Amino acid sequence: MKEKIHVLTNIMSHQYTNEELTSLTKKEVYAIARKLADAQTTPQAAISKYSKDKLVDYIEEVQKMAIQSVEAQDKVETANAEAIPTPEEFFERVKRYNTKLEIHRACNELLEKLETEYAPSTVSKKLTYYKKPFYTFTHEKEELNEIITTTKGANKQSIAANLLKLSQEQNKVLNESREESELARKGVTAEGEIREVELPEVEIKKVIEKAIPLLKADQPELITCGILPLIGLRRNEQQMPYRTYLIDGELVDIQREFKVVGKFLIAVQGLSKKHGDRSWFLRPTLVPAEMIIEAQKRFLTFPKVRELTGDYEKFNDSALRKSTDRRFKEIWGDEFSTIEAYSEKGVKIDNNASTHKSRAFYIWALFPVLKYNKYNLKQAKAYLQRCLGHDDSKDTEKYFNRYDENQFTQGVDIEIPLNLKEVGKATEEKVFELAKEWEEEKLLEAQEKAEAEAEVKQEQLENLSSSFEGESKESSEETPLDKFIEEVIKGLSNKLQAEFSRLSVATKNPAKALTILINNLEKINTPPPKKVDIVEDSLKEIFGGIFLYNSAQPEDRDKVYPTYSLVNKIYSKLLDKEVGVTVYQRVFDELKTDIEEKVRLQNITEKQNNFHRKRMPQTIVKIVQYVDHV
Repeated sequence: MKEKIHVLTNIMSHQYTNEELTSLTKKEVYAIARKLADAQTTPQAAISKYSKDKLVDYIEEVQKMAIQSVEAQDKVETANAEAIPTPEEFFERVKRYNTKLEIHRACNELLEKLETEYAPSTVSKKLTYYKKPFYTFTHEKEELNEIITTTKGANKQSIAANLLKLSQEQNKVLNESREESELARKGVTAEGEIREVELPEVEIKKVIEKAIPLLKADQPELITCGILPLIGLRRNEQQMPYRTYLIDGELVDIQREFKVVGKFLIAVQGLSKKHGDRSWFLRPTLVPAEMIIEAQKRFLTFPKVRELTGDYEKFNDSALRKSTDRRFKEIWGDEFSTIEAYSEKGVKIDNNASTHKSRAFYIWALFPVLKYNKYNLKQAKAYLQRCLGHDDSKDTEKYFNRYDENQFTQGVDIEIPLNLKEVGKATEEKVFELAKEWEEEKLLEAQEKAEAEAEVKQEQLENLSSSFEGESKESSEETPLDKFIEEVIKGLSNKLQAEFSRLSVATKNPAKALTILINNLEKINTPPPKKVDIVEDSLKEIFGGIFLYNSAQPEDRDKVYPTYSLVNKIYSKLLDKEVGVTVYQRVFDELKTDIEEKVRLQNITEKQNNFHRKRMPQTIVKIVQYVDHV
């Protein structure tokens, strides 16, 4: 038996992993056996004395052993995962212990389980939530507490808080990983070599124009993809209606609230990383704030959003969070992928766009507005730190380092507060005061608009009445003007003479009636402006519209592939004419790299168009709407 296992181990260690082995069909097993039986080199030479039939038996047996091994490992992993308590469960258990030994043992067991299941970076993040309740908890036995000096002064806390930390080895791995990631973000290789990469420009205005239609999408994931770049929130701050925190040993729900306090200014309550702080934070928006509020209200109506709880860990594992990440990469891969995703030649070889990078875009979109208004770099960073709600300027610096200033062009002109104290943390009284002022400002604008419209109508009435004052008194003698008008009218058709008579009665002024008649004739005879048909540019917009439409579809089967037939039909719908296949192919070849990348990310093939055959006209109408936003 030992020899048999040794032989099989040799075969498999040089050929297949357990995972690959479990997926083999019987036909593939026979093929491997034949190959091994015929071979003469090591390790196959070691099994030359075995017949082909025996090899088949052996390989099939190893396959079963591998499957059992994988199943057993899955059971172990499942058991370990189930054995790891949540932060709340762990806190409730440990706070009842009355000896240092019990607390030390519980903390060590948790650390061992976390280390078995997760990488050091993940363990570090999770420990943050496990430690948090112990910072404010004190045991009735003083020896189970300790006093720690913090930036806010001395803090009395449970000894458990300081026991929950990474090992030296974990810290070493984590620091090395962080250093390598930080270098990559700055365009430096792990060996310290500088990467000279020419990154594509990102037009701020086009990003905003692309985000606006997503605010009206019929899927919550797409609404999120529209909101985040325009307001700079974290994904969970926008998606979770509330978040549950453990405060002084009690679970407390902190609601997420949004309120318009200015045309381009919004107040948000319930930001993350504020330890359950209910404070409001003011920040500018890149589009009118009311557009954001309306989109957020619609977002909260979806069933999959209403099903969310305040548990951050569960949210992180939710289908909504995962599908949002996938959609975000599809939609914003070109705009938000950073230097790590590009080759030295500036070719995008990866897609590392993420919802968190939209926060970096947000501050770089605001930066040109501040710069135009005489803010220097240091002042702008202080302003944007308040916008993001960061306590430490180093956190804001990380977002600035994600991109270079020269990557962004075509900024937008928006009316944001220019006083640094008008953004950032604010009292509830301040927020409601600003909201009231905004409502009053809107009411005043509406009144001014109504008054302006009334003035225009009054002016029109006055002009009409003045025309009566100019009427000539009845006289038996005709003036030269009357004679001229009479001669002109005689030369017109009966239809135009009748129209002149109608206008004369209406205006009571022959000269004015003739003027109106001539102006109307000019409008009738002026041909409509011809459509400018730049064929290749139109085709590029159609390709862009197709992929934008695809990114909005919930199922892969609802997506379409940009075949000549489909593109030609959309072109005909837009411009009332067909496009030649040669021109289509030329544009397709020009965009080939980009098209292939999007086809791969969106998981589409030409066969998917068959699903739309019966309803292709309706599908084309929908795609045309997206083409208009390209």
